[in-house]
Amino acid sequence: QFKLVYENENGGTSTIIWKQSSWLDARDIAGFEKVDIPGESCAHCCYSFRGLGLSTEKKYTFLDGNGPGACWWNSVGTMVAHWGGIPGFNAQTAKSEALYIYKPEGLTDSCANINSNGKWYDGYCSERKHF
Repeated sequence: QFKLVYENENGGTSTIIWKQSSWLDARDIAGFEKVDIPGESCAHCCYSFRGLGLSTEKKYTFLDGNGPGACWWNSVGTMVAHWGGIPGFNAQTAKSEALYIYKPEGLTDSCANINSNGKWYDGYCSERKHF
């Protein structure tokens, strides 16, 4: 489970909580499931949130909310300002972002992974330290 929090330029905060079976550095987002996501003004627009994945807009951001699509809203790891800030949730411009990754109960290792079946396991630390 993941949580993304944006502090918006307008003074508000946007908090998105979701699950997905693909890891964050996968281009194709799989198994997206809303947990607690505020209403979006347009569920099928470029800025709608579909999970988090590796951005195709590599000049601008590392991760975004539509992965293989051409947009880079819901940005994490923004490298270029858009409208003076971070392209955040629901077409809002943000001034900060924070990404949280929930550690599933029962895991003993601090660098767990998601198997291809969507289940967490913790025998991954010797293979990979970061993404």
